[in-house]
Amino acid sequence: MDLGVTIAPDSIETNELLAVVDVLITDYSSIVFDFLPTGKPVAMYTYDLEEYRNERGLYVDPSSMGLPTAKTIDELIAIISQEISSRHQGALHTRLVEEYCPYEDGQASKRAVDFFFFNDDSHQLPCRSVKKSLLFHHSFIPNGITSSLLNLLKSIDPDEYDVTVVVPVDETAANSGRLEKFREMPASVRVIGRVGRQLFTPEEKWIVDRMNRHRALTNEAQMNVYRRAFRREFVRIFGAHEFTSSIEFEGYSTFWTALLAAAPKSSRKVAFLHNDMRSEWLGRFPHLEAIFRTYPSFDALVSVSEVISEENRDHLGSLLSLPDERFRHAVNQIDPKATLELAGEDLDPDLLDWFSPDFKTFITMGRMSPEKDHEKLIRAFHEFLNYSPTSRLLILGDGPLRPALSRLIADLDLTGHIFLAGLRSNPFPALSRADCFVLSSNHEGQPMVLLEALTLGKPIISTEIIGAKYVLQDGYGLLVENSVSGLVSGLHRFLTGSIPQRSFHTSVYQQEAHAQFLASALPSGDERSLSAAYSAPSTLATPTG
Repeated sequence: MDLGVTIAPDSIETNELLAVVDVLITDYSSIVFDFLPTGKPVAMYTYDLEEYRNERGLYVDPSSMGLPTAKTIDELIAIISQEISSRHQGALHTRLVEEYCPYEDGQASKRAVDFFFFNDDSHQLPCRSVKKSLLFHHSFIPNGITSSLLNLLKSIDPDEYDVTVVVPVDETAANSGRLEKFREMPASVRVIGRVGRQLFTPEEKWIVDRMNRHRALTNEAQMNVYRRAFRREFVRIFGAHEFTSSIEFEGYSTFWTALLAAAPKSSRKVAFLHNDMRSEWLGRFPHLEAIFRTYPSFDALVSVSEVISEENRDHLGSLLSLPDERFRHAVNQIDPKATLELAGEDLDPDLLDWFSPDFKTFITMGRMSPEKDHEKLIRAFHEFLNYSPTSRLLILGDGPLRPALSRLIADLDLTGHIFLAGLRSNPFPALSRADCFVLSSNHEGQPMVLLEALTLGKPIISTEIIGAKYVLQDGYGLLVENSVSGLVSGLHRFLTGSIPQRSFHTSVYQQEAHAQFLASALPSGDERSLSAAYSAPSTLATPTG
């Protein structure tokens, strides 16, 4: 059947073909930018836009260009007929050419000849100042570490720093929670997705497998083979680019920590330690021992508070023969404006009945995992109800212990008083409406939820652990014994109005937090950052309100 269709042979150059056609029909191809300078009609056929956007992503949303767009064949036929009959592209084409291809005027070769042979530099573009380039790795698991990274990325000036985030494509794309967090990144951040497999020689494969199984290698020669394998993988992903700083922000992945440790020598290599890592190693994550083996390759090991940095220095410094100056600190950054805006949104309908002037609502937020110890809080709240029988407790978050916690609530007959509300895309309307925030953790680095609760002016009760003590000392909240009885005592003190609640100055805190990050992440020659970060007293240690 003759459809009147000719398939152009591969021997014809695309640009030569574009010069003779009258209308271009395309979907998401960059060929549209090659065709725009011809001034001829373009029709966009994007019937699978949402599917393509979700699976492949877009550099430019087709709808933002303003070109005629069709979702169906009938719409496409109508657009082509109209475009052929009008023959006049007007202001739209002029705008698109100016925006995307202003130098496509047919004179490029002449300008090149004039520049090289006749010293004509009238068309030379001014050189942009070279910005410092920062590389981060993150996998966007919905937790406090991800919140801290997102706040940090928003605080980095894109006019001064070129920021790249590398993500594991398969793990991130397959998880809706991770994707939601991933999409919160600033538009100025460049994203590199790691795909494909790491390549090894037989010797390297044996060494890497040994490290993963035994979390240690026998000698320095084996460590050199291990580093070589990851240096090659670094080049596979990033080519020959040399970042000013390569920052392993997440801190819990053996592969990614080894990869960032393999950055070129010219790059300052930084690993963030979001907790007392020795306690994490002994209590939850045996694989951290393999990560510790890569720490000597980093220029800075940055904890999220000064006291946690001291703990990590004391525990890991002698173990790994690392100098004290290798251990630094940079507190978690916050985004008070966004927190306040999100808090003003509507409360989720299923939570409405958990707030009332007739009773007190306590809230906690965090992953339902052993270190958060929600069981201790539930048992404490069970005892507390003897004194305040109308009080309610909301637990926001999800995790492996949720089934066990749900059974405990049922066994204690607390279903009318405690609600496991799950993971919420916006927890702040609930936090802002709660009467008091409670943290029951056994250990934390610098809990982001405490900073968010302080931003919203909430009274806070927390177990007296190192990370919480650093945040709440000097009157920002109440620290209680890390036990059921300690939490009961704290809940009791809330009823009597005896929770310390000093004013939290978010702008001063954020300024110091950002300066500490720059001092830790940038090469040591940036004395301005070092001075700003470590010469001023800590906002949390010396409250001004």
